[in-house]
Amino acid sequence: MTTSSLIIGKTALQASQLALQVTGNNIANATTPGYSRQRAEQVVTASQEVQRGVFVGRGVGVQEVRRLVDEALQTRVRSATSDEMAASVSASIMDSIESITNELSGNDISTRLEEFFNAFSELANNPAQSVTRAAVLETTGRLTGQIQAIRSDFVELRDQVDADIRATVEEVNGLLSRIAKLNDQIVDSEAGAGENPGLRDQRDALLDELSQQIDIAVIPQDTGAVRVLVGSEPLVEGERYRELRVNEQFNPTTEMIEFEVRTVDDGTTIFPSGGRLGALIDERANSVQRNIDELDTFAAQLIFEVNRLHSQGRPDIGLTSASSSLGVPAADQILALNDPANLTFSNLPMQANNGSFPVVVTDSNGNRDVTIVDIDLDGILAGGGAGFTD
Repeated sequence: MTTSSLIIGKTALQASQLALQVTGNNIANATTPGYSRQRAEQVVTASQEVQRGVFVGRGVGVQEVRRLVDEALQTRVRSATSDEMAASVSASIMDSIESITNELSGNDISTRLEEFFNAFSELANNPAQSVTRAAVLETTGRLTGQIQAIRSDFVELRDQVDADIRATVEEVNGLLSRIAKLNDQIVDSEAGAGENPGLRDQRDALLDELSQQIDIAVIPQDTGAVRVLVGSEPLVEGERYRELRVNEQFNPTTEMIEFEVRTVDDGTTIFPSGGRLGALIDERANSVQRNIDELDTFAAQLIFEVNRLHSQGRPDIGLTSASSSLGVPAADQILALNDPANLTFSNLPMQANNGSFPVVVTDSNGNRDVTIVDIDLDGILAGGGAGFTD
């Protein structure tokens, strides 16, 4: 009995000593980033039957040292981290866009347009004045220069976002590789019994870092490993991971280069909706590229309308001759001029419209002859029938 009592006391001392070591380790790592507080889980050892029907306890033991981690809370924190990083990236890009457009500053497109329209208004009131003509040319130069500079800045911003997307994908690949390696180490070290807190803390730190780059779902496995998914696509399975790559392709519908993230092994498209990567892809398409497209549309319409108005006027000194030509292949000669299949005319930078225009000829005595030229693009003859001879 004395020996049994000593053994019980020994187990109590050993369990208490281990618990003190765990407590000391918690205190030592109180300010260590990524460290999770640990606790020694004590259990009663199996009782010993000293005589028939009489069982006596044999002391206390430590079943395992377990991390005090709330997995549900971790999931919420990682989701919030992804959202916070995405919002930060979006805000940064919006700040850049605001800086590029520089509206309400006096050095913006709105100011240049106001100067441009005012100059044309003065020209309409005094068309013969060389000063007003010079003012139109000067304000036009400032406006076009402003548009070109802004577009150049937008393209530079898009290139920077493209570089950030590629760099972020490389960062994600590195984190996935390290998480898969830690999965393998944790499974080997734990062998299905207990936890290896140090390795698990390292893995959690990497998962937290990964959640900043891309929105993830983490699913613990019975083996001690974790599965990492983006959407419904697994990127880490045990010691294996799927490397990602950036795919750039031209979308004929939107007529723009689009970025996709795909797995290297089978080309599966990944759709990140959060984190740095998700925000970069979204802002590239919906903010940066959209601004470039809208600026191009604005410039094209401005050019078209100004040229259309100029086409209705004449130079200060009348033309004595004018000529122009446009070759039309035989295949297009049997198609209406506004037929989309008529490539000669459908590819013109500015499309013609049905209507009419006057041709005014003035002889040396000042006599004017006006001829109205009717334009009918849809293949209808002057008499109303179908045809192209008119």
